[in-house]
Amino acid sequence: MNMRRVVGSSVVVAAALALAVPAVAAADKPAMSVKVSGNAMTISGTCPKGGKEAEGWYGKPNGHEPIKTGAMKNNNGNFSITFAGVAPGTYDVVMGCQSASDTAVKRVSVAAKKAVKKTPKGAAKTGGGPFVVWLSR
Repeated sequence: MNMRRVVGSSVVVAAALALAVPAVAAADKPAMSVKVSGNAMTISGTCPKGGKEAEGWYGKPNGHEPIKTGAMKNNNGNFSITFAGVAPGTYDVVMGCQSASDTAVKRVSVAAKKAVKKTPKGAAKTGGGPFVVWLSR
């Protein structure tokens, strides 16, 4: 009978830990958002526990090193950094805080700029040229 209580208690404790651990881990990540405008990418977010320093970077999915990285500007706890000249492609964007044990990661795509087609107006100007003079004789 005692063995059943021990096993039953262990299962309850394990289930409670399994539910509690992800909640604690999620609370220790930065809250991040990413905005892409043309070939510029802005990372914004906040750090848990009132962190004072944050860094943002982006790189190829499953890549080994970031393409660009930089310290994020702190505006009263709201952090941001903008990367200009981002080539078209898919990237993993990351925000890390010195106050957090984990990083926030989002996958974003930067689209290639669409070519603007310029349509000429009016008829083509070919000029008179010597051929026209020869035909009119």
